[in-house]
Amino acid sequence: MNEIAKLAGYSKATLYVYFADKEQLVSYLVLRSMNTLYEIISAQMQNKDKSIEERFFSLCIALYNYQQQYPFYFALTQKEIRVVGDLCDFTGEEKECYEVGKKINAVIYEYLKEGKEKKIFKQDLKDFSTVFALWAMISGIISITANKRNYIELSSQESIDTFLNYSFSLVYKSLLT
Repeated sequence: MNEIAKLAGYSKATLYVYFADKEQLVSYLVLRSMNTLYEIISAQMQNKDKSIEERFFSLCIALYNYQQQYPFYFALTQKEIRVVGDLCDFTGEEKECYEVGKKINAVIYEYLKEGKEKKIFKQDLKDFSTVFALWAMISGIISITANKRNYIELSSQESIDTFLNYSFSLVYKSLLT
């Protein structure tokens, strides 16, 4: 809470005026990160002016930029999602996060469906598993790049941009027929 207050430019006491406890504040921040993530993903995936391939790489770069600009938010998107059989047990923010997550999955699913219909992507891709695996691969590449940038550049003798393009290409090629 001290760190968050410092970054926000408020005292810890002021934060407690707006948030009952740390859990409520974290839930709020997770919701903000999920909404921002949804905006980024939907803007890239639903841009019909770009090809399927261009949208994929635009998404990857947009997510990389998101991580660079908002590393804390990006890290929050990789945390555990609390799942309960009955949504009544969720707080308001948790319900909203869950719904935003469903919207994100739906946007990516529609993108994959379009790629399958155009015979660009493999026909046997499993919907949910592919959506979740894509997130895991893309966010994993971005996270490892952020955490091991110097090592990657030194070992590969390539720029981070070259490494990212190569890595994202591997992911994209795994979808292709």
